[in-house]
Amino acid sequence: MATANIDPALASSFEQSSAELIDRIRQAIRDFQANPPLGWQTWESWRTPKPWEARVLPNLERYHSDLQAAMRAYHAGDIMPITLAAARYAGLSKDLEFDMSWMTEQDRAAVQKVVQQVVAVADRIHRLTSVF
Repeated sequence: MATANIDPALASSFEQSSAELIDRIRQAIRDFQANPPLGWQTWESWRTPKPWEARVLPNLERYHSDLQAAMRAYHAGDIMPITLAAARYAGLSKDLEFDMSWMTEQDRAAVQKVVQQVVAVADRIHRLTSVF
């Protein structure tokens, strides 16, 4: 398959958005740890950053690693891996239905914005490469 359907800038923005999402979540965790709310130790585990550290970040890091491999294939002329990565990211917002109330408003807004961005880019790539 040729790369002609997927603009290099679009492919690059996909990889950048993926990396930015990981960075934004890490920043939210750092911000929480630097200034935790009073009484957070009594919160149920699912209301804290713990699920984000234990499940979300490792999964996103795997997604991103797979996307980096897909980008190498894309640059070599094979769009199938980036198409598969796009399909995986397209449902990301549903996969991130973890509690965000522990995040500051600024961090939550930044994470949500990047989730929307990466999902939109993935959806565009998926639509470009879908064969009906």
